[in-house]
Amino acid sequence: MTRDKDREPRTEPAFGPRQVAGFLVRCLVIYSLLVVPWPGVKDAYAAYLRAGGNLLFGSWGSRGKIELRALPPGETEWDTLSVLTNLERKKSGEAKHNTWDLGYVPTAALVALVLATPVPWARRIRALIWGLLLVNAFVAFRMGLGFLGDFCSNQPFALYVVRPFWRPVLRQVVDVFLFAPAAYFAGPACIWLLVTFRRSDWNAIFGKA
Repeated sequence: MTRDKDREPRTEPAFGPRQVAGFLVRCLVIYSLLVVPWPGVKDAYAAYLRAGGNLLFGSWGSRGKIELRALPPGETEWDTLSVLTNLERKKSGEAKHNTWDLGYVPTAALVALVLATPVPWARRIRALIWGLLLVNAFVAFRMGLGFLGDFCSNQPFALYVVRPFWRPVLRQVVDVFLFAPAAYFAGPACIWLLVTFRRSDWNAIFGKA
């Protein structure tokens, strides 16, 4: 006689190998579609980031200011120029930025990760809303950290004096968050894990009851 439990249909785990493979394929497809150079997308995002950057970092109190400007279309790699000014010394410095790498790539990575995750769509939409808020905060943090590093440098427009011991430490932190390849994806990945998964998901992943 067959026991009842033997008759129960086998259910595939919520995060089994097929789901993980499907997630990876969907994530790659969505990310690839997002980073395709669609007409107008790069310019629109650059304008958005410049406007947000000027709003957040335009004033450094009575001592300094920052202005983000659009570069001429002839520039191939850079689209934004930041002008950092020490109002007390009346000295300025300039730096060029690629807003696509600075902000759009991490944002696209976050969107692809969230939309590809095999959870109900209502949860994906909520996670996407929170994720976009947090990834924008992450991008703003990267921008602000870069400006702080510039204002703490040995340049004539510097606002802050940093002791020799801390100067290489600050430069290393700036390099890690702004220029290390992992910085483009590590931040979005952490945000994705935070906004998308619940304890029950982790229990399913690791096989806990």
